[in-house]
Amino acid sequence: MRPTLDRREAERLVNTYADSILRLSYACLGDTQGAQALCQTILRQRLEQGACLDDPAKERLWFLRATFRACQKHTTLDPAAKRRVAWFLCEGEGLSLREAARVMGGFPGTVAALLQEADGEEGAR
Repeated sequence: MRPTLDRREAERLVNTYADSILRLSYACLGDTQGAQALCQTILRQRLEQGACLDDPAKERLWFLRATFRACQKHTTLDPAAKRRVAWFLCEGEGLSLREAARVMGGFPGTVAALLQEADGEEGAR
């Protein structure tokens, strides 16, 4: 039998992370229904695993990494989606380049380049 979290802890996870999971999923997939389904999957996965991480920063990164990996299983990210994800992680979530690189499975320099490209796109509009 798998350990499960109590209702209060489950509500805390949903209230704390659902919005970030949805926004990251949408940045990757570009599809609202897909993002909602992925959010439910990620939250369910964490709830079924039982005990949460003691460190809120590590817990947050776990949710973001799990979401990004799940998105990659559903689609191949085009360059525009990678730029959106980098922007969301650094600007929307306030992650450092290093943290964003850990989420994306890359290098800080790659994330920095994606952010520069995203800034260039904004300036061209």
